Amino acid sequence: MRAAGMATTGKHFPGHGAIAPDSHVAEAVDDRSLDEILSSDMQPFAQTLPWLDALMPAHVIFPQVDNKPAGFSKVWLQDIIRKKLKFEGVLFSDDLSMKGAQAAGDVSARVCAAIEAGCDIALVCNDRIAAHEAAEAAQDLPYPNQSRIKTMCGQVPLWKGDLESTCKQFEYWQQAKENVLHLFFSAQSDVSITNDINNKTLDPTIYR
Repeated sequence: MRAAGMATTGKHFPGHGAIAPDSHVAEAVDDRSLDEILSSDMQPFAQTLPWLDALMPAHVIFPQVDNKPAGFSKVWLQDIIRKKLKFEGVLFSDDLSMKGAQAAGDVSARVCAAIEAGCDIALVCNDRIAAHEAAEAAQDLPYPNQSRIKTMCGQVPLWKGDLESTCKQFEYWQQAKENVLHLFFSAQSDVSITNDINNKTLDPTIYR
């Protein structure tokens, strides 16, 4: 993604896969110790931090670490992400309209709790009325760190008149094109796509 000019976000920190409840529709609680989480779920985040521009914490409560969901927890956002991992990128809240976020109160309280805990941006994605309430509540909050947020701006190259000419500006364009041709259109794949008019093999990476 970075090579393609896109800003990157790792989610859902510090991990959501060890428990069954879906925080979209239920409260999610993970009873493991911090050491267990550090040695397993957090490893993908820790090992990819140099390539991440942002992190999104999970609406999961880890009671052995803090009694609040990670996205509302100063322990997770400030003590662990900022101080322990020394991550300086943007922190997005997960969608504050989710069931797992309701532990912080109504949507106005959730926005305030997320920002006060350390999030730079609070998201309200699937509830239009709540989004308006969140925008009202946000007016009383400190202005976010603009230099940090600017790092989320993509670096997509200028349009060169056609897709292939534009994509050639990417470092890995030629290799990606060869990979697609090999994986999907090689003789071994038993897939043959031909042009019915001139009987020439079509190049799937050339768009018109």
